[in-house]
Amino acid sequence: MASVLIELDEFLFRGKREMKHLISLVVFIAVSVACLAQPYGDSKFKQKFNKADALTYDGAYLEALPLLEDMYAYDTSNANLNYLIGVCYLMGKKDHSLAIRRL
Repeated sequence: MASVLIELDEFLFRGKREMKHLISLVVFIAVSVACLAQPYGDSKFKQKFNKADALTYDGAYLEALPLLEDMYAYDTSNANLNYLIGVCYLMGKKDHSLAIRRL
């Protein structure tokens, strides 16, 4: 009976150790994917966004629009991009129907 309990204890301990390794692996993969999911180089994206934002602020809507649309192709869920694209359509191209979709 004691040997069965020892074997059961070893089995359960080994299972916990394997589970810790599995959890560690899953966390590592999740962090790696999150880091790789940044739109085409986070620093390049930020530089381009800041340039487009400055152009929009200065009223150069038609210059900012191609930059913003290029970034939007890589990150369609970015609310800031949608807003700035909407402003560029509204103020630069005077296309209210496209602006409404973004704003």
